[in-house]
Amino acid sequence: MHKLPDGVSLEEGALVEPTVVAMQAVRQSKLKVGDKVAIFGAGPIGLLTLLAAKAAGASEIVMVDVSEERLAKAKELGAAYILNAATEDTVQAIVSLTGKFRLPMKQRGRSRHSPTRFLF
Repeated sequence: MHKLPDGVSLEEGALVEPTVVAMQAVRQSKLKVGDKVAIFGAGPIGLLTLLAAKAAGASEIVMVDVSEERLAKAKELGAAYILNAATEDTVQAIVSLTGKFRLPMKQRGRSRHSPTRFLF
């Protein structure tokens, strides 16, 4: 347990760990400016990963989830495409959108807490 510094709210403090997970995932993925990214899971860490990937220079981000609410938030935060895995063949949709699909080596950037990311 760590004491939050003065001036850091509880809400801000609660976002530290998931933000670090998202940033570490993008760093480990070796994302390059202009890369296209697919993120599977639009929960809090997935949405933070979206923001981190955008900040790192991803050109297009595909967000996949089963929740329309979460997908709407992903679109609001800058996902170029949103796919509902409950109603769509996500791999086929990604191939249709991007023209290619490459599985990452050792699921680049994946940790036990983070959503899967694919670069294409």
